[in-house]
Amino acid sequence: MAAIVNVCVDPRLDHAVIRAQVRARLERMHLPARMIYVTNEIGANVGANFRSTAELVIKNRDTIDLAAVLHHDDCVADRLGLRKRLPESVEGLRRVLADLKVSCPVLAGQLRTEHNSLTWADEPRPSYEVLNFRMPRLSG
Repeated sequence: MAAIVNVCVDPRLDHAVIRAQVRARLERMHLPARMIYVTNEIGANVGANFRSTAELVIKNRDTIDLAAVLHHDDCVADRLGLRKRLPESVEGLRRVLADLKVSCPVLAGQLRTEHNSLTWADEPRPSYEVLNFRMPRLSG
């Protein structure tokens, strides 16, 4: 069982941090993928790296249980007009997987470049509240 996640080539993206967040998502989905492959192309556009990784997984007699494309803020490729829109990238993943006769969930998400935190497009953003709390004084 494997997951393949396509990200940008940006060296600020930490694959280990991304893998940990993908593993947490797989656990929430009850998909026990043993291997999480992080592929990359300029702007996270779908290309040969994703396709050849998917082919490798299949040739290794493993299954692809999840595929995802993750965009990030502060993307150089985006600023230069080289990054495809996220829906186009998702559709590109679906086309490659369909060509390979793979049926699995295809997800999208957004990474904060600064700390590699991941927000999935289909999950609500976490909300944080500040709670004002004071310890009561104990009279003695």
